Amino acid sequence: MKKRILLILAVIVVSGVRFKANAQNEFRIGQYSIDIKSPLKIEKVKYEKTKNKFNHRQNITDSYVNLGVPIKGEGDKSLDMYEGRSSDFTIGWRKYYYTGKTFAIGPEFHWDNNTYRLNEGAGASLGFDTSELGQIRKEFLKTHSIGMEFNIRKDIGYYKNSFILGPYFDWVYSGTYKVKYYSGSGNKGKKKYKDESMFSDYHYGVRAELCFGKFGFYGKYRINRCFEKSSIPLDAPQMTLGVTIISR
Repeated sequence: MKKRILLILAVIVVSGVRFKANAQNEFRIGQYSIDIKSPLKIEKVKYEKTKNKFNHRQNITDSYVNLGVPIKGEGDKSLDMYEGRSSDFTIGWRKYYYTGKTFAIGPEFHWDNNTYRLNEGAGASLGFDTSELGQIRKEFLKTHSIGMEFNIRKDIGYYKNSFILGPYFDWVYSGTYKVKYYSGSGNKGKKKYKDESMFSDYHYGVRAELCFGKFGFYGKYRINRCFEKSSIPLDAPQMTLGVTIISR
């Protein structure tokens, strides 16, 4: 009698296991998978990460380098600049906070170095006394500034392609007129003149950037003259165009 009862219970248990195995052959508990087959198999589950182009939509931080050239416009008559040898060099850091799938906003902080190669005799015409130096070889105007920008970013397709637009404000902490010359004995020399009254204290305007991965193009336009009606002897050009290299 006992043997019959045990046999009936065994048949019921085996039938129940088979029913569950047919209904669901695999069970997952944490990192482990239990496969109800013959024989019973237990193994660790390997989860594969899938890339989704919208997985990044959190916060983005990057740094960049801008290499550009100032372009002298019709209103830039005060600076007698040799356009082919002038340059704009910027190093910056920025962070974006996404407010939607493709829109982000955020601050930017940067350091800017502008070097303007001047035409022959430009310094003397601006009031710098270079007569004692000898033969002038090259004349430069250099400015150094630090500033910030508030950016609005719109992703184009994949998130690494984007269009960025925002106002910027720079404080010019150093302005120098630099001369390279030949002395009377034929030796090379150089001299710096500093006169802060001849330079703009601040640069402000709008900057735009079009990025494709880690490279892009940028342009910035200074709007100082819209609010500063007085003439500044060494006012920098309003327009700058160049390329951007981005590190993420």
